[in-house]
Amino acid sequence: ISVQEVLSPASDFTFTRGSNLSATRVNEAQLIEKGRENILLYSNDFSQSIWGKNSNSSIGSQTATDPFGVANNAWLVTYDGTSNGRIEQQITQTGVKAMSLWVRTQSGTQSIQVGFRGSSLSTYTATTTWQRFEHYDDHSTALYPRLRCDSATTLEMFGFQVEQGLVATGYIETEASTVQAGLLENTPRLDYSGGATCPSLLLEPSRSNIFSQSEYYNTYWNLSNSSVANNQSTSPEGLINASVLSVVVSSQPGIQTFSSWSESNTYTMSAFVKKKIGSYIGFGVYGNAMGDNWIKWNLDNGTLTTNNLWTNANFEDYGNGWYRISATITTTTGNTLKSGFKLNLMKNSSYSSGNVGDEAYIYGLQLEQAAYATSYIPTYGTSQTRAGESIADLDTSSLLTQSNNNTYFAEVVNHRNVGNTRFIASYDSASSNADRILIYSGNSSNNYTLHCQHKVSGETTIQFNIATNVNYGETIKFAVVFNGTKMIGFANGVKTATATIVDADNFNKLDITDVNNELGVFKQLLAFPTALSDLECEILTGATTYET
Repeated sequence: ISVQEVLSPASDFTFTRGSNLSATRVNEAQLIEKGRENILLYSNDFSQSIWGKNSNSSIGSQTATDPFGVANNAWLVTYDGTSNGRIEQQITQTGVKAMSLWVRTQSGTQSIQVGFRGSSLSTYTATTTWQRFEHYDDHSTALYPRLRCDSATTLEMFGFQVEQGLVATGYIETEASTVQAGLLENTPRLDYSGGATCPSLLLEPSRSNIFSQSEYYNTYWNLSNSSVANNQSTSPEGLINASVLSVVVSSQPGIQTFSSWSESNTYTMSAFVKKKIGSYIGFGVYGNAMGDNWIKWNLDNGTLTTNNLWTNANFEDYGNGWYRISATITTTTGNTLKSGFKLNLMKNSSYSSGNVGDEAYIYGLQLEQAAYATSYIPTYGTSQTRAGESIADLDTSSLLTQSNNNTYFAEVVNHRNVGNTRFIASYDSASSNADRILIYSGNSSNNYTLHCQHKVSGETTIQFNIATNVNYGETIKFAVVFNGTKMIGFANGVKTATATIVDADNFNKLDITDVNNELGVFKQLLAFPTALSDLECEILTGATTYET
C-alpha cells in the first residue's frame, strides 16, 4: 500500500535514479530498506503452464483459505507417494537467492522438502497450521525452485517467492511479470539516518560496490583461519541475515578477497559490525610492495588504531549494537594490489592475530573506488552500481509565490577546493542565462566565499557575499530572502548583506545543480513561500542571541 499526503498546493517533483534496485535508505524505523523483487511468475496461480509438475504430482483446485484468512486463495497439491514428486518453475537469474512459500497439511504431519533443484534441499515438517518455509542458495546456473514430497498426501500451498538475498521478505504476488516492492528505482530516498524524525532527501553520485558478495561469505570471499555462519542474528536491515565471523586459528583470522585492484587509486571499504565475543575488528590490505596495512576499531568504544596507509576512518552508530566502520586507502604507484582486501578479528596488541574463539556479527561489506563511503549497495553475485540521483528543474510554480516573496535556507558542507560549487539555482524557465538566482561558492586555496547572484535577461543585477573565509569541510547555515524589493543574506545567525532588486521576475524552477561533483554536501534544504523576517532567519541559521 502506498500512502501519499496530498498538499495544497501540490508539491510533487520528478525524480530520476536509474534502473536497478541497488539503492538503499534508512527508513523511519531506523532500518536499512532495500528494493525487493519476486522473480517468479504467477506466484500463486499454479494452474499456469510455467509451473512444471512431474507425473507424481498434480494441482487441484484453489479452494483452501490462505494464510491470512482473506479468501480461498490457497491451492491443493497432491503427491502419489512416488519418489521425487514435485512442483517447480525455472528461472534464469543467478546469484544468491532465497525461496519461500506457505504450506500446511489437511491432517496430521508431513515431511516436505523446499529448495532448488541441483542443491541440497531443506527438509521441514508441515502441520495443519500454516507455516512459511524458506531455503537459500548461491547459483551460477538456472534455478528450479521446488516443493518436493515423497509421500502420498494432499497439501495446501500458497505464495511461492524467490528473491535476492539470504532470507525471505514480505510476500509480493506476481502474475505474468515479476513485481517489485520496497525502495524502487525512481523512488526518492527519504532518509531517517541518525534517529531523525523528519527525513531528508538522500542524493548521492553514482557508485559501485566492487565486492560481488556483500552478505554471503561462502563464495567470492576466502576464509582465512576463520569460519562464517549465515543468518545468525538480526542485521541493520531488521532481518535475520547477519553472519557470525569466528576465529579458528589465531594467525590473521578473517575473510579476504583475491582480486587485482588498480594502482594509484583511492578505495573506501566499509562494513556493518557488532560485538559478540572479543572487542577488536578491522580492515587489512595486502599485496606486492603495499605490504600489510591495517586499521582496527575497538567495538566497545570506537577507539581507532592504524599502522600505515588507512585514512578517513569512521565509526557510525546504527543502533542495536551495530556500527558501520569505514576507512580509505590509496594504492601505491607501480604496485598493483594483486591480493586484496580483508576483514579480520584482531587482538588488542596485534593486527595480524586474533584470539581463538572470538566472534563478531558482520553484514554488508562494501568497497568503493572513492574517497568516502556512501550508502549501502547490496550485492548477491555480481558487482552492483547505484545510479546517481538527479532532481534538476523542480517545478515550484505552484509552491513558491509569484511575487518573489520567498526564502531559501540550506545547511551545507563544501569539500571542493577547485572551481565553484553551485548549491542552489532558482530561475524562470532556463538555468543558463535566463532570469535566475544563484547561490554558489567561489574557491580559493584555503577557504571559500559563499556568493548570491541575481540575474535578469542574462545580465547580473546584484551579487553579494553571504559569507567569506569559510573553511573547507565546515558546516554553514545560510538563508536568502526575497521580499519583492530587496534581497537579504544571512549566515550562521547573522544578517550579512542587503541589496535592492532592480528588476524582479518570477522564479518557477528550483535546481540543486551540483549533486554529482560529490564534494558539495547538503544536510538540509528548505524553501519557504514567504519572505521570513530578519529575526526568523537569524534563528533559522543558528543565532542564539539577537539584536532585538
